[in-house]
Amino acid sequence: CLSDWSSDVCSSDLAVQVAVALVLLAGATLFTRSLANLRSLPLGFNPHNVTLFDISPGKNGYDEVRGNQLYARLWERLRQMRGVTAVSLSTGRLLSGYVSNGPILVEGGSKEPVNSTMNYAGADFFRTMGIPVVLGRGIEPRDLAATPRVAVINQTLARDAFGAGSPLGRRFRWSFKGGQEVEVIGVVKDAKYDRLRGDAPATIYVPYTQNPWGWPQGMTFEVRSVGNQAEMTAAVRRAVTELDRMLPVTNLKTQEAQIDDSLAQERLFASLVSLFSVITLALACVGLYGSVAYMVTRRTRELGVRMALGANRFAVLRMLLGQVAITVGVGLAIGLPATWMLTRVIESQLYGIKPHDPISMGIASLAVLAVATIAALLPARRALRIDPLRALRYE
Repeated sequence: CLSDWSSDVCSSDLAVQVAVALVLLAGATLFTRSLANLRSLPLGFNPHNVTLFDISPGKNGYDEVRGNQLYARLWERLRQMRGVTAVSLSTGRLLSGYVSNGPILVEGGSKEPVNSTMNYAGADFFRTMGIPVVLGRGIEPRDLAATPRVAVINQTLARDAFGAGSPLGRRFRWSFKGGQEVEVIGVVKDAKYDRLRGDAPATIYVPYTQNPWGWPQGMTFEVRSVGNQAEMTAAVRRAVTELDRMLPVTNLKTQEAQIDDSLAQERLFASLVSLFSVITLALACVGLYGSVAYMVTRRTRELGVRMALGANRFAVLRMLLGQVAITVGVGLAIGLPATWMLTRVIESQLYGIKPHDPISMGIASLAVLAVATIAALLPARRALRIDPLRALRYE
């Protein structure tokens, strides 16, 4: 009897819909797991309870002297606010996608320049951002003087540029500034800088007043605090207004929100593919539901005859669902190879997971099977309630 029923359920359109739903669902699973992998990466710093905001006094008519005075006064004002535990400022906020880099020449080292990422920061930057100092010390208020020129480096740069020995007290020069020598005063733990993907870059942290490119006309302030985030946001705006009501506060957000922004593309991909997979799977399930419902209605008399002759109700149900399994099976047979080929296209967008990940494939396949079974089971249950005598008189 399977052949009598196969033309009703095993339609090519439904099988194709199931296949497309499988491809999209597998893609959504891969993107979602990739996003989870990125979110679980060790950052090397503490992003919790940190508020970020930008000011650009250089665009509001400030010169270098007045601008540095404003930075110092605002730093001191923020430190005095209730609930604030640490404050700093820098030219580059972490995980913003922005990076400034350039080569350095190490004294007594290789003659080849070593490329490094540079951030120009204020006092207490590492305490504010929760980056551990592993050797020496961090940037302090005394380092904001013009001389001596100092810098803090991360572990990667210490290893790449200074080898196995301690880099403390050793010097390097900016290869683009000739004779400006800089002394290393500390080493900090590696921390993600401009992006989550990949290893932490070799990084130099320099007092912002010693920026070899000149005075930074705009800065990001980092404020670590305890208590209500909304109250802290309002307090930050008041602090800036008290110093200069004409100076706008921009890009005000938490460090956690900054991390979310850095994952905007990954979240967009995961959301869109998930949405399309749900729509496609819903269409396939509506088709399966309609096919089985129509089949039960059209063959009510035949079902009654079968049960009147002794056919078990559950045997009829198994027969109906068996035909749905043919359609779903054909869809999976088409969808799995298609998924295998198409997921290679998104390989560069994934992190910590292979495009042919068997767990993701299994999750997608089981989801398709489960939803399709439920969609077919609902109308098929009508077959269990058919009265054979009434079915024999059904027209």
